[in-house]
This record gives sequence, structure tokens and C-alpha cells, in this order.
Amino acid sequence: MDARRLPLLLAAAVIVATLAPVSQVDPAQASGCFRFKPAEKLFAAKINHTRSYRGLRPLHLDPQLGYTARYHNRRMVRKGYLFHTSLSQFESWVTRWTSIGENVGYGGGVDALYKAFLHSPEHYANIVGKSYHYVGVGVKKVGGTVWVTIQFEGSRDPGTRLDMPRVCS
Repeated sequence: MDARRLPLLLAAAVIVATLAPVSQVDPAQASGCFRFKPAEKLFAAKINHTRSYRGLRPLHLDPQLGYTARYHNRRMVRKGYLFHTSLSQFESWVTRWTSIGENVGYGGGVDALYKAFLHSPEHYANIVGKSYHYVGVGVKKVGGTVWVTIQFEGSRDPGTRLDMPRVCS
């Protein structure tokens, strides 16, 4: 090989490796199956406990909304910082929505994160939002840090345009 081409090929390889998506395979999804993780169910249970205490109906834990929450959560973990899903992303990921909200955070665990959400007026407003009927939760633990995306939705049955695996019980 020509010695002048080697640096160019190495630079191209670095660019391709940088642009390639990072594979973060969820064991449940590796089987082609979507299941809520225990931490995701725990967030939903805490939300519904708070809503019940306030005299509000419980939110349904929705797999499609959960899948979009996981998708967004993986993006935050990969980038290493918190950010919300943009309205245009919601429009391209979630179908049949009428109202939508989102809580994102990272911290030491489910209890600490949920407590922080309860003490934030904006996050609390989503938790007790009367227009919401569905919730989706995505949780990813990296080292000792738990990352979470919680999406709230108000339509009769949200769906997703993402490539959703089959839902398994």
C-alpha cells in the first residue's frame, strides 16, 4: 500500500467509526420482544400512586410510548447530557397524540429521581396532568447513574412510527 494513502484511510475509518450508531441492545429486545423493565414499572407505579392521592385516574403504561421514551433515553445516554424530545420528533415518533409532556433526568436511582420530579413544579405538573391518559417510561442504568425519560400522552391510544418490536408479557 502507498504510504501516502494510509493516513487518509485511517482518517476515513475514524470518521466511519464515529458516525456508526452505538449498539445498546436491550436483552428483552434482542429476542425481538418489548417488555417493561422493573425500574420502568416502578416509575409508573409511583406516578399512579401520586395521581391516586390527588384523586386522579391512573395512567395506562403504554408499550409504544415506552418504546419512544427508551429511544429518546438511549439518545441522551449516548450524547451524555439531558435534553427534551422536540415537537417535530414527537410528531415523527408518536401517532394519534392530542397532548404530550415529558420528564427527563438522571441520578442515583428511581426513588431519588422521582422525589426530584415531585419537587419540581414543571415535572410535577406532568405527573398530575389531567389531560394525560397514557405514560411511557424508558430507563437506562450506566455505571451508578440511572437515566430516565417519562413521556405523558393524552390520546385514546398512542402509537409509534419507530420500528417497534412485538410486545411480550
